[in-house]
Amino acid sequence: MKLKINSIIIVGGGSSGWFTASALNKHCPEIDVTLIESPNVPTIGVGESTVDKINHFFQSLGMKDEEWMPHCDASYKASIKFTDFFKKGEFYHYPFGPGDLNYTKIVDDQLEYNNAYDSWFFKKYLYPKTPQTDFAESFWPFMQMVNKNKIHSNEDGAIPNFDMKTNWAYQMDATKLGIWMKKNLCSDTKHILDHVTNVNLTDKGWINSLSTKEHGELQADLYIDCTGFNSVLFEKTLEVPYVSYKDMLINNGTWVTRIPYVDPNTEMELATNCTGISNGWVWNVPLFSRIGKGYVYSNKFIDKETALTEFKEHLKETNLWCKNNDVEELNYRHIDIKNGIHEKAWHKNCLAIGLSYGFMEPIESTGLLVVTEKIRKLINVLQSKDRHINQGDRDSVNKETKKEFEGLKQFIAFHFTGSIRDDTEYWKWYTQELEFEYEIITKARFSNFSFNEFSLAWQCISIGNHMNLYTNFSVEEDVSLNKKMKNCIALGIDQIFEYWKRRNNKINLLIDKSPTHYEYLKKIIYKRK
Repeated sequence: MKLKINSIIIVGGGSSGWFTASALNKHCPEIDVTLIESPNVPTIGVGESTVDKINHFFQSLGMKDEEWMPHCDASYKASIKFTDFFKKGEFYHYPFGPGDLNYTKIVDDQLEYNNAYDSWFFKKYLYPKTPQTDFAESFWPFMQMVNKNKIHSNEDGAIPNFDMKTNWAYQMDATKLGIWMKKNLCSDTKHILDHVTNVNLTDKGWINSLSTKEHGELQADLYIDCTGFNSVLFEKTLEVPYVSYKDMLINNGTWVTRIPYVDPNTEMELATNCTGISNGWVWNVPLFSRIGKGYVYSNKFIDKETALTEFKEHLKETNLWCKNNDVEELNYRHIDIKNGIHEKAWHKNCLAIGLSYGFMEPIESTGLLVVTEKIRKLINVLQSKDRHINQGDRDSVNKETKKEFEGLKQFIAFHFTGSIRDDTEYWKWYTQELEFEYEIITKARFSNFSFNEFSLAWQCISIGNHMNLYTNFSVEEDVSLNKKMKNCIALGIDQIFEYWKRRNNKINLLIDKSPTHYEYLKKIIYKRK
């Protein structure tokens, strides 16, 4: 097979297909790109919640919010909220973007302590009644906006270390976004609506061509499988083995629906709210014109129809429209999901992107994240060595992709295993039966008493799960930690806590005068009166 990639065929549209085509058109215009999709195979998309890294991808394509958001029913997202996960009646946030680390370094003539995010553990130790939610509000001053569903664009720089254009993410109709990308970013992509009837292999097992119903044989140097869970090229043809994560991530079914707004000024939150219920969790994704809802559950403990009944009961208790209307009037759709990956992401001359490679349940909104990360790797490889690809390149992509998914598996499981809920067999299984070692947390708790070297994602979920590093015992028992604590107190660590309080009070006054999330979108993005 050819080492140099001059042509690529993408099989499958949807988010994965059109995201890939858009990136190739922008960053590898010298490559001939064709996208073929069936004219009557629906995409899975149910609305999509993203994380802040999506901004880097969109900006690399030259996308501007006011251009694409109105076409995709999009809203902003500043955080992921986890309600009733650690225990019923409690919530915590995982905000996006870098935190405000002003004043977290304590210095005098002889000593320097750059406490960074660990500063909050001093506060929790000295003032034990400090709630876990205070961590997010201490380091992410825009949480004042999240709490009140209001937006200050911060063009005046009044909110420290916050850039709305790069720190926040989006909630959108992913199907509509794919359509917008096709029309606006893929003018150089050849688009074919047709059925792939056969995948033809060489005697060495590489893809030689695709047989189609109406366009004959199609050939390329590289084939990209974006056919979703069907994984037509990767699994069904090349027979790349699948590795299930069902031993740890047991949620395997989802009921989804769409609900009208009653009052978008209060209901259009700046966060995706994930609420733990009896046998799984429910997402709340507020788009501009409606709310997307979904119940992710495990059939290990509940059947499909009982899950739907639980979902409807939850809606009647928590949603404004459902409290005053018949939930039977809503349309419900069921989606089977499977958590896991294929042993490789790139096999011979075929690369799998999106669901065709793997899937992780959507609690951390990683669906489009893993798509864009795979595309980033592809573009990086194609822009090296004048587009010549060898087995070392494929191995590198495979190794890094598997590492990312394995990390996500651990991270997602920790949302459940870190809980203290035991009110149902579902929660008992996660909290008392699943044997799960999270090395990254063990090291922080028992070795170095610090979270600073770990990602903010792990820090936020750990603190939400009450992993408080500084206890009476650890401070007294560990000599170096004891010395550090005493020195920081003597040097005035309370000045950090006072800074957080003064800053948030000032920002609150600013936010009170700002438009709601809905009002901001209506005027600035959607240009409506």
